[in-house]
Amino acid sequence: MNFLEKVKTNKVTLVEWNTPSTLETTKFFEGAKALSDLKIDKLSIADNPLGMARISNLLLGYQLSERGIPAIIHLTTRDYNLVGLESQLMGLSSVGLNDLMVVKGDPARTEGASNVYDKTAKQLISAIKKMNSGTSLSGRQLNAKTHFKVGGAFNINAENLELEFEDIKRKIAAGADFIITQSVFEIEKATQLKTWLDTNDISIPIFVSIMPVLSFERAQFIQENVQGIELTDLFMDTMRQAALTGEEREIGIMNSRKIMKEISKVFNGIHLVTPGSDYQAIIEIIEGK
Repeated sequence: MNFLEKVKTNKVTLVEWNTPSTLETTKFFEGAKALSDLKIDKLSIADNPLGMARISNLLLGYQLSERGIPAIIHLTTRDYNLVGLESQLMGLSSVGLNDLMVVKGDPARTEGASNVYDKTAKQLISAIKKMNSGTSLSGRQLNAKTHFKVGGAFNINAENLELEFEDIKRKIAAGADFIITQSVFEIEKATQLKTWLDTNDISIPIFVSIMPVLSFERAQFIQENVQGIELTDLFMDTMRQAALTGEEREIGIMNSRKIMKEISKVFNGIHLVTPGSDYQAIIEIIEGK
């Protein structure tokens, strides 16, 4: 059963597992297999997260599919002009990688790198869905139809959630098939989203992200460098104290389990974000050990 059909009636777990920033891929495939063995529904592979170069998620995503491990491929509007986007999408379709996540992407951090943004995320979602009718991003005929399912992002931590709620409507109008939120650290944010969806009779599949934070140092980095994520003062104070007692990892995992348990009462879709290359943390969270 397709994960978008399954999530309507059953729990679905996605896990973000990103490609390496070096040419060493052994741990990437080792982690992908270990996560897949947990019977998660799909891996979710970002496209150069934080604007820093990694091995192509398209190429390693294809290698995962060859190993029987399904993945959602993220595609940013940051790194490609219209020609590049069209080329990437035709390549994805040709190898059967049809589950996509479209995001704007964090600004490039590499010195000398530019940010392209020929398309907004909503424009790219709309253009991709036109490819399902046989028309390319530039308007030419493809002589075949693609079969993409496309996700859009939602900043659940925004100060003005009403504006973000309206953005969901615009992404649905553009053709989004599902939504993945930014990482949640306050259950109330997820509850607000569910109330708004019910009030507006919106039934698009939602996957709420949970990011384990396993050290105070990492918490500080997220606060200072990751857009769309806001850690609470209580969490920061807890991790600061845990750093003094050496309990940071244990407390971080327990916190993620608690958040996942509460969110699962409201949403069927969970999107766990692997902390760096520590896939064992995801295993511990899911297995509850």
